[in-house]
Amino acid sequence: MSGPVLAQDAPEPGSNGSRRTGVGRRLYDLIFSLLSRLENRVDREAHDLLKVLFDVVLIALAALWSWTVVLGREVTASNAAWFVLMDLVARLPVYRLLGIWRYSWKQVSPQDILQLGLSAVAAMPLLAAVLYVPVYLGRHFLLPELGRPSILLLTEPVFYVLFLGSIRLLVRMYQTAQQDADSRTPVLVVGAGATGAALGYMLEQPGHEYTVAGYLDDQPRSRGRRIRGKPVLGSVAEAREWAARTGAQAIIIATPSLGPERLRELLVVLESTGLPIRTVPPMERVLTRQASIDDLRDLRMEDLLPRETVHLDRDAICGYLRGKTVLVTGGGGSIGRQLCKQVIEAGASRVLVLGRGENSVFEAVLELQELASGREIVPIICCIRDREALEGVFATHAPQVVFHAAAHKHVPLMETYPAEAIKNNVVGTLNLVELAVQYGAERLVLVSTDKAVNPVSIMGASKRVAEQIVRAYAEETGANMVSVRFGNVLGSRGSVVPIMTRQIRRRQQVTITDPEMVRYFMTIPEAVQLILQAGATDGNGEAYILKMGHPVRIMDLACDLIRLAGLTPNVDVPLKIIGCRPGEKLKEELFTGAENEWVQSGEHFYVVPGRCVSLEHLLLQVEQLRQAADREDRETIVRLLQDMIPDYIPSGAAVPAR
Repeated sequence: MSGPVLAQDAPEPGSNGSRRTGVGRRLYDLIFSLLSRLENRVDREAHDLLKVLFDVVLIALAALWSWTVVLGREVTASNAAWFVLMDLVARLPVYRLLGIWRYSWKQVSPQDILQLGLSAVAAMPLLAAVLYVPVYLGRHFLLPELGRPSILLLTEPVFYVLFLGSIRLLVRMYQTAQQDADSRTPVLVVGAGATGAALGYMLEQPGHEYTVAGYLDDQPRSRGRRIRGKPVLGSVAEAREWAARTGAQAIIIATPSLGPERLRELLVVLESTGLPIRTVPPMERVLTRQASIDDLRDLRMEDLLPRETVHLDRDAICGYLRGKTVLVTGGGGSIGRQLCKQVIEAGASRVLVLGRGENSVFEAVLELQELASGREIVPIICCIRDREALEGVFATHAPQVVFHAAAHKHVPLMETYPAEAIKNNVVGTLNLVELAVQYGAERLVLVSTDKAVNPVSIMGASKRVAEQIVRAYAEETGANMVSVRFGNVLGSRGSVVPIMTRQIRRRQQVTITDPEMVRYFMTIPEAVQLILQAGATDGNGEAYILKMGHPVRIMDLACDLIRLAGLTPNVDVPLKIIGCRPGEKLKEELFTGAENEWVQSGEHFYVVPGRCVSLEHLLLQVEQLRQAADREDRETIVRLLQDMIPDYIPSGAAVPAR
């Protein structure tokens, strides 16, 4: 790794990385280790006798300490010894009567300490009596002649409770700490700065699942430091060695300010440990109390994207949803479901979750009802290709805002079944747009894809036609309609990340189409924010595209996912190149050549203004496509798509120079 990631440090002389260090701590452990061994070797009676003898010693020490504090040098040692003897004479009967020795030290409770206090008070009259008896026996020990006899009678019970109670609480604390430490998972913390120190404090709180075995840091100033008693063991490059020596079972990265590139370098170094890697939440979320420093999570692929995750002001852009009836097609999918959640949080009064898969819709509705807070969640089983059924939805519910996320999206499958792509992505979109206009929907947002730009696949071309439908109706009718173009969405159902993750989990070969293939990536929250942002505009057929930074090599993506699982690429999990599949290209684009001339750049996204499209001519072409799809006529479908989209070059055809 080039440059310091964090803080190199060497262990202190004599340190072996253990969690208990220091002479005092070792002596403490030794005492209670001896007690524990004695407890295991003697029977119950001997154990009780040992506790009684220990308590007798503590009672005597409490009396002597009280004598010394109150009277100092006023009397001789013999008088002090006489006072201790009288104290035992007064204390032991009450101690025996209340059975103080029977209470477990390891499970001492507030009630047990209260019982000690009761025994201290109960013995005070007896103590006073035995101390005054020598007056009448003519002994030289005369309590009334002492300087402060009344104070002595008050301080002795206090020291009695303090001595006997403290030893019990110490044993209880030690036993609890021992059990807690044995049940915790030891971890190495990467980063010995303020975040690492705060994390160490949180992890040492009772009941937490982790305990810090030590810190790793590359900064020279951390050399020789200890953080809450835990050593900075060494540099990040020594992670494998220290993981083995400390028995750590996980690694936590406590440096939330690291950028994606530096984080990737760190991941490459840590992969040799074979341990799962977790991280802390961003500090801005901690400072605003949206998360705690110990809200740990697994390191995710989005942490390694070559850009910062985009966060739009959802509250500012979602006012148009408050009190509205919102229709989400594809509501059972990963993006549709998240979109429904955000719509509910934005204050929509009714959410129509439409999909043709009953299981996905059912599960989505169950999940959404937990967030509904009195809002109406309506499951709708309907295919957008069925114009009559879809019209029934509009006639019954009159949606005011429509988010169209339903689509066939798998490129190779649509190359095999082009008619299905046309029926769903083209005809289904036309049905939805026409009904939105007919029933007066206020807004419509189409979810499109970057594969619609200079397409080489049936799926990409079909989504480009869907964009044209939205644009043409917006221009012709003045309806508020826009499109959004997505890159690959991390974690969406059927996308590359879940597929690779499943292969990694099963230790199967991770299949990669081409080492040089790159894709733009966005997270599901980013995708939903882009949809909501586009819906907030007064659209006229424009296309919105998130600024997704640099494209990511699929090969790098696979290696990152393997490392995130604590494994090593081509060692624990093999990589296999299988070649490009039908309809795939090495690099996706965000704009066509013509769009590059008038694209507008915002803070987080690009806007491609709509171009004039003849609705009448477009509808004629769509009808021809529909008829060809009904006949399963692939050749006609491809020819018609080429007529509608001049830059569509079917997969496998010769690609002209652009």
